[in-house]
Amino acid sequence: MARSWGYLAGLTTGLSGLLLAAVALVAGTRALDGGITVGQLIALVGLTQFLAEPIAGLGEISAQFAASRASAARIVTFLHTPRLLTDGDRTPTETRPQIAFEQVLAGPLGPLSFETVDGELLALVIDDPAVSDTVVNLLSGNRTADHGQVLLGDVRLDDISIAARQTFVLVNAHHTELFAGTLRNIVDPDATLGDDDLAAVLAASAADDVVALHPEGLERAVRPGGLSLSGGQRQRLALARALAAHKPVLVLQDPTSAVDSVTEQAIADGLHTARKPVGATILITSSPALLQRADRVLFIQSGRLVSSGTHADLMTDPVYRGAVLR
Repeated sequence: MARSWGYLAGLTTGLSGLLLAAVALVAGTRALDGGITVGQLIALVGLTQFLAEPIAGLGEISAQFAASRASAARIVTFLHTPRLLTDGDRTPTETRPQIAFEQVLAGPLGPLSFETVDGELLALVIDDPAVSDTVVNLLSGNRTADHGQVLLGDVRLDDISIAARQTFVLVNAHHTELFAGTLRNIVDPDATLGDDDLAAVLAASAADDVVALHPEGLERAVRPGGLSLSGGQRQRLALARALAAHKPVLVLQDPTSAVDSVTEQAIADGLHTARKPVGATILITSSPALLQRADRVLFIQSGRLVSSGTHADLMTDPVYRGAVLR
């Protein structure tokens, strides 16, 4: 594109220069022959210089039209692209519906069956990152099961409207985005939390340390993508934002991978306390600190459920122990 613009600018400038040179040559010859006066020569050359800029402008207009037409074509293509998320028309009848996997097969996953319990902190230990991403994509609606079904309450997740899914389920994947604004905007973008509730989610996610480190506190400005924060700080703020939403089902994928062990233990305690009265939490992790606080742990190996129980019970299995202590 830069090369094309350069060719166009050179062409229009060159044509304008040739026009001016031709007029100056003809008018100068006529002036020497006495056909026109010196004043008329100056007027002709000045008029030609005035016309050179509109000629160059005509070339730029044609280039702008071509660029705008290409941009419009890309926008039209984007608007005609099918939705990434399936959008149904049903809504669960329960106020706090639970997630259930029924013999789900999807890519490297399955068959897998399990069901959450209201108020439960359910941990999934998954040995394959591809399987972990598949579970997250199924729960967020980014893909559908090849076989079996994922239920939210009494309705298939694929049949639920996007609005209903956003009402009941929040999926906080490992890689999350933080937008520009203040710390307060990031954690509570809709400004729905009171001071006590905001302080509670900050403490539960150990993000209160991030607020305390800066003299402006919650009004500290954050650059787009959270680039002015460390990886651990971004992760804690994303967790605080997820907790602040108070969804009946919360899915967290490796929420403490970038924090130290002391902070991780504080998050484990805070997460258990904060989510218990709100709803079910699906925690995809291999962190011993988080697994110790989980009510139930499912060990998924090669896409299949091989064992379940508490973290203490499963630690007697050398394969499980190796997966969480590596």
